[in-house]
Amino acid sequence: MAGMLFPLGIVWIGPDHRVVDVVRARPWRIYWPAAPAIYTLEASPAILDIVKDGDLLEFIDEPTG
Repeated sequence: MAGMLFPLGIVWIGPDHRVVDVVRARPWRIYWPAAPAIYTLEASPAILDIVKDGDLLEFIDEPTG
């Protein structure tokens, strides 16, 4: 969060695509996931209203245009 001037919703994701931790990250703080993660999703804090610990996420690559 160094250099960020606004909060983010951080979602850490494990190798099985399960959410291992979430946090509303405040500016100028350092955060670590509660469990090992291999992916990090940074989004608007509103993402935390949708995604919870233990959720299984699916990423779909859709063609544009």
